[in-house]
Amino acid sequence: MRPISNDMQNRIVQLLKEGVSGEEISTKTGVSTGTISKIRKNHDLGDLKTNGGRPFVISTLLGRRILRNFNSGNYKNASDAARKLLEDGENISAKTISRFLKESGYTAIHKPKVLPLTKHRMKERYEFARAHLSWTIDDWKKLFSATKLNINSDFYIGILEDELMKTIDWYELQKEDIIFQQDNASIHTAKKVSEWLENNNIGVLRWPPQSLDLNPIENLWSILKRRLLQYENQPDGMLELWSRIENVWESITQNECQKLIESMPKRIKAAYNAKGGHTKCDIWYL
Repeated sequence: MRPISNDMQNRIVQLLKEGVSGEEISTKTGVSTGTISKIRKNHDLGDLKTNGGRPFVISTLLGRRILRNFNSGNYKNASDAARKLLEDGENISAKTISRFLKESGYTAIHKPKVLPLTKHRMKERYEFARAHLSWTIDDWKKLFSATKLNINSDFYIGILEDELMKTIDWYELQKEDIIFQQDNASIHTAKKVSEWLENNNIGVLRWPPQSLDLNPIENLWSILKRRLLQYENQPDGMLELWSRIENVWESITQNECQKLIESMPKRIKAAYNAKGGHTKCDIWYL
């Protein structure tokens, strides 16, 4: 390799990182493709691209924009970036973005969705698991679950009055035969909510904090979200989104729900064996 200046080497390295082919770099710089290939090997930049391959569509300016949005958290992953870029008129595949991120030194990792457990929280989870080790699938079938909503306690009580009580009546259930489950969100534990549940003779299962891994409804929401993402286009307004949610919800089968219920003894045993530590919540629905 004939000597070339450091500035020229740096320019070639930058062009290689941007995905420019060896022939194009040679044309722009006057450096032979053989020399460019050696520079590529010395800097461990992967195989040299040629004009016969698929063109790399991410320019330097666009690349900076992509990295800036990833660093700021505006883009969650390559698919999210591709979708948002398409909304801005940039048609780039998630695969191309993933390759660009890798070439830019970014590594994909699984971001844990759970917070570290304190000793006190682990003790609460362990005691909950120990107290329910003997529960059977039939016991867990009695559970009615609530989920988190961005509402106040008065609105929540309205939902309980309208939905919970009507559901009990519709299925001709007896209140003493059901157990209501909710997490420790502030609207769930508000004094007026607790009083309403007590006045209506609704038994409540005391749920340990930071225990999403024990609650199968989280897996149910995951199923719902995954199926909503299968739509090729974004919904055209709130009404279409609601229609899609209804359709996807109706597509969830009784068998899928049954599997989630049947996972409860395994979840409880896993939490017990972990001494209250976190379990692998994503293994329970496969």
